[in-house]
Amino acid sequence: MRGRLTSLVLLMALASQALSITAFAAEVKPTGTVKNFEVAAAPQPAPDFSWRDSDGSEATLKAYAGKTVLINFWATWCAPCITELPALLRLQEKLGNAPITVIALNIDRADAGAEKARAMLKRLKLEGLAFHHDSQSQAYRTLGIEVMPTTIVFDPQGREAGRLRGPAEWDEPEAIKLLQAIGETAKR
Repeated sequence: MRGRLTSLVLLMALASQALSITAFAAEVKPTGTVKNFEVAAAPQPAPDFSWRDSDGSEATLKAYAGKTVLINFWATWCAPCITELPALLRLQEKLGNAPITVIALNIDRADAGAEKARAMLKRLKLEGLAFHHDSQSQAYRTLGIEVMPTTIVFDPQGREAGRLRGPAEWDEPEAIKLLQAIGETAKR
């Protein structure tokens, strides 16, 4: 009897998780320039990775627990990345105090790459985007980035909710609705 009860409880938990995953995929419907956002079929905990923030300190996804986190991988040699950066700054400004964090993560190599990227942000008047740097491509490799730019969105529980390969207008209403839906769906 006890074995059957344990099996039943386990089966109910698995069914609940399956319904939650199905609900997530059904509720998060990308449109607009983010229509090609690939919603994760089953959001999984993010692997451990780190990068350097604007102070040069180590940063991790865990520091943003409870928030939806958009990490955009960009490089100075990537024209679509540069074109996308102003939309990320506008998104950050539009979000205000919303529980959504925008991280523009530069992948130019080493300290020289970081200085080149910082100078580019200044020249383009994008200093409002906090500078984040993946100088050794650790985050880039760990997350399996194959196309530049790539944007990955993590839900407030630190799970990858999905990714978009290629540029988007992240400040458009459809993109903001997508980010809000990811945050709301993760709470259920």
